[in-house]
Parts: sequence; structure tokens; C-alpha cells
Amino acid sequence: MGPRQKPCPLNPDARMYPRIPIAESMIGTLSGVRIAPDGRPVSQEEWSAKVGQWMPTAEDRAYVAGLMGRVTDQGQYANWISAPLSGINKQPLDIEYVRFN
Repeated sequence: MGPRQKPCPLNPDARMYPRIPIAESMIGTLSGVRIAPDGRPVSQEEWSAKVGQWMPTAEDRAYVAGLMGRVTDQGQYANWISAPLSGINKQPLDIEYVRFN
């Protein structure tokens, strides 16, 4: 069994399932099951009590959205992306890779 796989507690016939991140809405076999970050199924009551600790809140999403600003100036980079060491095919960093007409 790999490091990211564990026995399936929900289906004894299944040999293993990959550990997947929790999500508020999922499609598929486990869509109605609430899974804690450590991979164990939890009750609806425990999920409701701890969902604020496990899932991003509206404030978290607003903070991340505030970090990502749009940059359209040639040679400039967004503050959430590190500048490359060199351009594509050793071109200068401020070359016009995309031309808008």
C-alpha cells in the first residue's frame, strides 16, 4: 500500500482508495460522505462543528483573492509569482511574447 493510500473503511470489498482532499461538494461514490482531513469518515454533526477549521472560510478566500492582482505591463510580474531567472530560449525578460493587435 502506497503512502497516499489507506484501507477503505466504507467498502470492505474495495482493497484501497487514494487519499483525496476534502471538498464541500463532490461527485461520485463518496459524495454523501463527510471526510476529515486525516482521512476518516465523520458524522454530519462533527463536520458541521469543525467545517470552519477544515475548509477555507469566506475571509480566507477574500484574502487570497486580494493577493492575486492582475499585471498587464510588459516586463512586470504579479506579486504572487516569482520572476524567472531568464526568458524563454534565453530571450530578455521584457520581450513581448504575446502581441495584442
